[in-house]
Amino acid sequence: KLGKIHPLNTASSKAIFSYLSPRLIEEALQKGLTQYTKNTIIDPEALKENLKTVKKQGYALDNEEVRVGINAVSVPVFDYMKKPVAAVSVIGLSRKFDAEKDHEMLVKLKVTSEKIMEQFS
Repeated sequence: KLGKIHPLNTASSKAIFSYLSPRLIEEALQKGLTQYTKNTIIDPEALKENLKTVKKQGYALDNEEVRVGINAVSVPVFDYMKKPVAAVSVIGLSRKFDAEKDHEMLVKLKVTSEKIMEQFS
């Protein structure tokens, strides 16, 4: 059911999918990508590149990709085997997001993710 429960374009989906194997990503992409807004990434190759960036930076963004006027920032949560099992996100009105607030939220999200992961170890 990969990619069916939650669109692949959300920050939380991208935070998790960026750590999955290429085979699982391909499997999810085979189901197709739905365009929700003009910002939605619907090109599979572009989404794969975005997932590489997400993995490299350790967090994902959704800049009005699923709903106009809504942004999100998300970090993955890993289990004891270092597999992504969830994501912690902040979602809000686009006009309330800016670089300074994004950074503050990101720091808090990473701390929250680490506290959750401590429960798995």
